[in-house]
Amino acid sequence: MSGLTRSRASSRRRPEPAPARRQRADAEQSKARIVAAAAACLAVDPSTPLTTIAATAGVSRVTLYSHFPTRRDLLDATVRSVVEKAHDLMEREPFELRSPLEALERMIRLSWQVVAEYQTFVVSISRQHGDLVDRYDHVVNDQVRALLERARRAGSVRSDQPIEWQVAVYHDLMVTGARLAVNEGMPSEVIPDLLIQTLLTAYTASDGN
Repeated sequence: MSGLTRSRASSRRRPEPAPARRQRADAEQSKARIVAAAAACLAVDPSTPLTTIAATAGVSRVTLYSHFPTRRDLLDATVRSVVEKAHDLMEREPFELRSPLEALERMIRLSWQVVAEYQTFVVSISRQHGDLVDRYDHVVNDQVRALLERARRAGSVRSDQPIEWQVAVYHDLMVTGARLAVNEGMPSEVIPDLLIQTLLTAYTASDGN
C-alpha cells in the first residue's frame, strides 16, 4: 500500500512534458493577442465583427472561438483588460508623495488617459453591457476609494457624504466625459480639467466641516 502511495505521489510530482508547456504558452499568447486586438478594434468601432478581430490578432476564427465561444465572452475579457490597464497605471503612480488633493487630481488625469483611449468602447459597453462594467469596476473603484479615504482623514474633502456616493460620482463622470466626447464631439483634451474642477468642487470640504 505504501509503495502505491509513493508511486502516486511520484506521478503527481512528474514535470509536465515540454511540448505541453509550449502548447499552453502558445494558447495563452494567442488569447492575449485576441484580447489586445479586440480592445484596439472596439475602441474604434464597437460593432467590429469577430472575424475582423481574429484577423487583426493574426489568428483563425477557429482559434478565436476556441478561447471565446461567444462575443459576450470576448467583451468580458476586453472590459477586464481595459480595467486592469487603468489599475496597473495607477499602481505605478507614487500618490503617497503628493498631498491628498494633488493625488486625487493626478488620479483623475490617469483615469481619463485610459478612458479617452477606449472612449468609444467605454460608451458602448456601458450602455449595452453595464453588467460587465459592474463586474470589474471595483478594481479601479477601490483605488479611488483609498485616495478619498486618505483625503477625508486629512480633512481635505468633505466627510458628510457617504464615500460610496463620492466613488460613484467619480465613475459616472468618467463615463459622462466619454459620452460627451463620442456623441457630442467635445474635445477629449479639455475633459480632464473639467473633471478635476467638477469633482474637486464636489469633494472639497465646506467651511462648516
